[in-house]
Amino acid sequence: MKAKYPLFKLLTIDDLDLVRGYLENAPRTICELSLTNIMMWRKFFSYTIINDNLCLKISTLDGQNYFYEPLGDHRIEETLDLCLRNCDKIFCASKGFVSNIESEKYNIIKLRDEFDYVYSTLELSELKGRKFDGKRNHIGKFFKKHPDCEVVELKKKHMNDVLSLFDIWSHKANSRDVGISHFFQRFVLKDCFKYFHEYGLSGSAVFNKGECIAFITGSILNDDVVTVPLFYFHPDYPGVSQYLLTKACQEDFSSFKFINLEQDMGIAGLRKSKLSYYPVRLEEKFEIESK
Repeated sequence: MKAKYPLFKLLTIDDLDLVRGYLENAPRTICELSLTNIMMWRKFFSYTIINDNLCLKISTLDGQNYFYEPLGDHRIEETLDLCLRNCDKIFCASKGFVSNIESEKYNIIKLRDEFDYVYSTLELSELKGRKFDGKRNHIGKFFKKHPDCEVVELKKKHMNDVLSLFDIWSHKANSRDVGISHFFQRFVLKDCFKYFHEYGLSGSAVFNKGECIAFITGSILNDDVVTVPLFYFHPDYPGVSQYLLTKACQEDFSSFKFINLEQDMGIAGLRKSKLSYYPVRLEEKFEIESK
């Protein structure tokens, strides 16, 4: 049974079709509103239905509570006001959503660290021109050192391979917390492979001498855009990330005009890396508070 306001229900895998139904009828432009991103982090979500709109509430490990933008088109500002009575803010609202509310009623703040990076899939599949010289050089050096590497279609059976790679990546990534963060990211990985088909995931992995050294997954955001919720690579194999991203754009994601590589979270190195691929746009996001 659906939870209707003022009742809330913890989000579970049994709510997959409910979430999918609302998403299919919503204009989705940001990575937070992909089916995979919602369901794989469902441990942090509860929901309620307000005016026939799906309202997703997030409770973080550090005690914060906020909503995503309501999914639906029924009495939106009334729904928004009820959400803001329950939480301090709406987090990561899309530009389209913000443009349809009366801005003078709310405090609306741009969240630069949460902007999504959106690229031309064709451009990343070809890497033409001088601006991509560095990327092509990285790929060339990788192939010269590892000529026998193999790219395979990612499947559920590869779960243990990708978990082993994740453990290596997590241990060596100095900017990452290997405690609670590692635990939840690992849980999310296992969940995505358990429900690989249900989430509509696709992707590829690179193997070298039987070891998984990189993998990427794609999730449909809308008819034109695929988003990438999972992309990990072995830090001891320079060039493998550039190679796999290009290969995935050539094959796995070629039917989509754009690829969304999600946000940089304000991490300087990650921002530099994402900008180096020359996004065609940054998908803006906003925080909404009551005045």
